Amino acid sequence: MTGQTTEAMTTDSQSESENLRKKADTLLVQKPLKPDLEKSDPGTSDLIHELEVHQTELEMQNDELRHAWAVAEVAVDKYTELYDFAPSGYFTLSAEGRILELNLHGSLIIGNDRSRLKNCLFSHHLSDDTKPVFLGFLHTIFTNNSKESCEVTLSDSNHRQVFLHLTGTLAGNGKQCLLVATDITGRKLSEKALMESERLLRESQEVARLGSFVWDLATGLWSSSKILDEIFGIDQSFVRSLEGWASLVHPGFRDMMTHYVTHDILEQRQKFDKEYKIIRNCNGQECWVHGLAQLELGAGNQPVCLIGTITDITSRKRNEEEISRKNELLIAANAEKDRFFSIIAHDLRSPFNALLGFTRILADELPTLAPEELAMIAGTMRKSTLTLFSLLENLLAWAKIQQGLIPFSPEMFLLRPLIWESSSLLTEVAGSKAIELVTDIPEELAIFADQGMLQTIMRNILSNAVKFTPRSGRIWLSAKRSAYGGIEIMCRDTGIGMNQYIADNLFRIDVQTSRKGTEGETSSGLGLIICRDLVDKHKGTISVESTEGQGSTIYIRIPQDL
Repeated sequence: MTGQTTEAMTTDSQSESENLRKKADTLLVQKPLKPDLEKSDPGTSDLIHELEVHQTELEMQNDELRHAWAVAEVAVDKYTELYDFAPSGYFTLSAEGRILELNLHGSLIIGNDRSRLKNCLFSHHLSDDTKPVFLGFLHTIFTNNSKESCEVTLSDSNHRQVFLHLTGTLAGNGKQCLLVATDITGRKLSEKALMESERLLRESQEVARLGSFVWDLATGLWSSSKILDEIFGIDQSFVRSLEGWASLVHPGFRDMMTHYVTHDILEQRQKFDKEYKIIRNCNGQECWVHGLAQLELGAGNQPVCLIGTITDITSRKRNEEEISRKNELLIAANAEKDRFFSIIAHDLRSPFNALLGFTRILADELPTLAPEELAMIAGTMRKSTLTLFSLLENLLAWAKIQQGLIPFSPEMFLLRPLIWESSSLLTEVAGSKAIELVTDIPEELAIFADQGMLQTIMRNILSNAVKFTPRSGRIWLSAKRSAYGGIEIMCRDTGIGMNQYIADNLFRIDVQTSRKGTEGETSSGLGLIICRDLVDKHKGTISVESTEGQGSTIYIRIPQDL
């Protein structure tokens, strides 16, 4: 095979020589013969002709060489320009990593003159953490005769941060490494910025409890972020389908939300914007979430997927509920304040007016008044004073309750003596209306309560019963141990009773329920409000049953496990 190749090359060389000879002959024919050659003998003429042909061949070859040299110089210039101004740095390295050759861009990347960089170790310009990477990369190239790549970081006195991607391979002689260095600083900084952005997004989602999802309408399945998995309390085994999502929705919201997704979102193509409750799959905990999503349309303007976010708004909802509760308390407090001022403005006026009227009579007409008239005036003034004193006591007690100034000190004691003491205080008033007070309290019945508070409760309940019971009426006071283990106290009268509206609002300070007694006695309604607050202190209940025109019954139930 080698012989055939050599023979072919020889043939080609001969053919080129023959062509060159023909061209030289053609050129000599075109030239006129010199006069002295025409007189020469044939042998000399032939020899001169051969010399001229050979000279012509040499001139032609010299012209071709000059042309080839010019072409080569142009090519070298182009190669030099391409080599120096290429967008990548080109280096020729020795096995030790010394820079033997480099292009202009390579010197610009490293940041030093080309002349100073030659014979310097390439690794000298690398950061300490990437030097081992480069040395391993170079060793592999020379050991395995393979094309390798790696990423390194430059280190220089200007504290620049330059990232390079290196690709290396052995030169033809196997003793040098041809290295291509590409500046990837922009890409690296973009990647770093992207990673930082993703980190901030991830952390902000964690702080905001914001999860994301993509629902593929073709497959019917949705994918979820880590935060959304935490919100829903699901893991990778959970089937992420429409039915799976619906199973997470609170039963009270499930039908509404399923209709909302299938009708409003998929059919009407509205934006998803809804707050609803879910039950976390992992622990059954109820949570509030806010979903925001939008359909993405594909070919033919048909929906392809639903992309959105879900935020855990449980804390916000709890805060809203707390704010609502405090607003209700504030409204109630304002109502109580208004009622309090109303009592001061109106209910205190009547007894004061009576006192002022009688004192004016005494001041103007005392010498002319008969003893019977003086006794009547004194009795009326005493009654007004007692009414005024009772009202002031209730106002003071209510104010102290609102400020939390009344200490709660429950203790065990017999109930009958306290009931008798409370009723005895109203014996005179009841007697003036011929009202009979009947008590039925077991002697051994003991109660665990605050004595002072319970006495205030009983005094107000009895006073109210006497006030709204006509002459010759009857009031019953009884107490017993109830089936639930507490103590139940009952006060029943044969009074005028009340309608359902008054009964429903009897213990509310923000509703006007006060009215005059059977003989014109003033009533602020504050006494029963105080009773309610004091019963609440005992974690008990107070209620009323009444039929208009037939009387009323007040029930007080005090638990014994305070």
